[in-house]
Amino acid sequence: DIDIASNQDILTVTGVSNLKQGVMLKLNVYRGELIAHSDYGILNILGIRTLPSLAAITQSQLEATLLSDPRISTVVNSSVSVQGDIASFQAEALPNFGGPPILLSGTFQGTF
Repeated sequence: DIDIASNQDILTVTGVSNLKQGVMLKLNVYRGELIAHSDYGILNILGIRTLPSLAAITQSQLEATLLSDPRISTVVNSSVSVQGDIASFQAEALPNFGGPPILLSGTFQGTF
C-alpha cells in the first residue's frame, strides 16, 4: 500500500497504517465483485429487508471479514446500527503483531 509524503513523494505504508488501510479497502468491496479474487471483501447484504436481525447479520459479516485478515487475532467491541439504507459500523481489532486495539469505523450504504 502507498501514501503520499508532504513533499509529494510516494511512500509505502507499513505497520498499523498498512493494516488499517488494507482492512478498510476490504470492507469497501463486496465478495465476488473482483472476479480474480472472489473470496475478497464483505458479504453483500444489499437488498435484504430491514429486519431487527439485519444489524446482527451485518455485525457477524463485519467480524468474519476482519478475522479473514491474518494480521488480526481478535475483534472486540464491534457494533453495527442500521438507519434507513445506511449501516454504520465500529470495531476494535487486535493485531497479531501486538500493540493496542485498532479502531475501525465506517458505513455501508445501499437498499436495505
